Amino acid sequence: NRRGIIDEVEEEIKNGMSGVSFNDEKEGFCWCYTSQILSATKMVKESSIKVSKKLRI
Repeated sequence: NRRGIIDEVEEEIKNGMSGVSFNDEKEGFCWCYTSQILSATKMVKESSIKVSKKLRI
């Protein structure tokens, strides 16, 4: 469940973690630093929205 992973990462950032690993080998995502996680989660969200729109067609 990617949504759950994104929520976990965002929660860890809110809790002040200096670095977070986020790996999704299936989708080819791998980010390891909090500064990148914020943009990474945004990209994943946008990508998920595009995919869900395609699936609805």
